Amino acid sequence: MERRYNVEAPITAVRAGGGATIQGYAAVFFDGSPETEYELWGGVRERILPGAFDGVLAGKGPDVVALRNHDPDRLLARRSAGNLRLTVDNRGLRYEADLADTSAARDTIEDLRAGNLKGSSFAFQVVAEEWRDDGDDQIRELKDLQVHDVGPVTYPAYEGTTADTRFAEARSRRDRWALRARVAARLAEMERGA
Repeated sequence: MERRYNVEAPITAVRAGGGATIQGYAAVFFDGSPETEYELWGGVRERILPGAFDGVLAGKGPDVVALRNHDPDRLLARRSAGNLRLTVDNRGLRYEADLADTSAARDTIEDLRAGNLKGSSFAFQVVAEEWRDDGDDQIRELKDLQVHDVGPVTYPAYEGTTADTRFAEARSRRDRWALRARVAARLAEMERGA
């Protein structure tokens, strides 16, 4: 499972009738700006494409939950319970979570008010992706994702120092793509020379 952190779309809390709802963007689509792509490691960038969450909206994949810091012991809401809603607009994957009166929820609301929580994250598995070269860089385009959880996080910034372990699966997929591209190029070169 992979995780991405989003600092560009802060979360907000809304109180209504004694309860509280938090809302934010768990992920944003690539729109051409550097803020909407993620550097996985040097020379490799990742972009989430529109349509990547269509399966999630159709109910395919696991039951999505809202967690604080991806911690299952800090459950905030669950899609199947009806208190977590996921929508997609032109910006990305948006979530709204109606919080029950739990210690995790109260702590989350207070940390939002204090400005201690400033971004969101989501955990996912790749269903479909495409790799391509873009000058000196390689681009990973995420086209279809299964989402496991969304929610507020303490550290909403990408931490490049953990890329080697955090992105091992992505690196392996990129290496297989690069090998297939080299083999195809070599075969084409051999056919032209024959």
